[in-house]
Amino acid sequence: MQKISTVSLLLPIYVKLNEQLIHSFKWYIKSLLPGFNIKDVGILKYSKRFTEIQIIGEDAKVASKFLTKIFGGPKKWEDITLGEPVMGRVMRIEEGLVKVDIGLLEPDYLKVVIPIEKLIARIFRVEKKISDDNAQLMGLHRYLPFKVIIREDSKIDYDKREIIGDLGKETIGMLRNWLKSRFDRLLVLGATRSSVIKALRMSRHGRDILNVERIGFLEQAIVCKWGTSSVGLIPEIGEHLPEAKFVAIRPRYFKKLILGK
Repeated sequence: MQKISTVSLLLPIYVKLNEQLIHSFKWYIKSLLPGFNIKDVGILKYSKRFTEIQIIGEDAKVASKFLTKIFGGPKKWEDITLGEPVMGRVMRIEEGLVKVDIGLLEPDYLKVVIPIEKLIARIFRVEKKISDDNAQLMGLHRYLPFKVIIREDSKIDYDKREIIGDLGKETIGMLRNWLKSRFDRLLVLGATRSSVIKALRMSRHGRDILNVERIGFLEQAIVCKWGTSSVGLIPEIGEHLPEAKFVAIRPRYFKKLILGK
């Protein structure tokens, strides 16, 4: 008799689900479980916040725990380990803050907020205030996977239901890599890696890119070759990815904005 485990993950699906997407999801989850004895993976429920999946196989239970460590899931305040990185998803950029959902449920629901000024200081070693619109040039956008840290002295605004957090090392490294690179990147949200590669091939832009980095299931970063503009790619591949959102990351422009050179 096969073992079955059900787990809810902080893994939003925010585009229309179809057979091709379901197939891609199964492949994606199985690719994260090499060495696990897993026969099948299925989607039971999905939303713009959590996705509930069923895992079938001898290692179903331990696989569920492993996936929860990767993505996070629904949690109460007592599930948070202060000082340890917690996986979240960007909710929005407003009032100079990155607001992150880490899966907290009522009555413990809080958003973790990171001042954009602090983020810039961690990456560029300078203090600089920028507009919310310019913050998107860093690749910050709704649904982007984002690790944060809540510390013992983190301040809570109970009226806004927000707690000030810090950046996880993994997220700092990702953003630093994007913004200190020589190459433009185009962040694609709402498309699988295979569909992005197909769109590049159909638009005949495969030769203009170095790689397609997987950030999450529906979050990819196209690394452009030197001389290829991330902004210029948007209309070229956009018609092949009608549900996707695009964020052009232009590190040279952004460094000039921050450092003035």
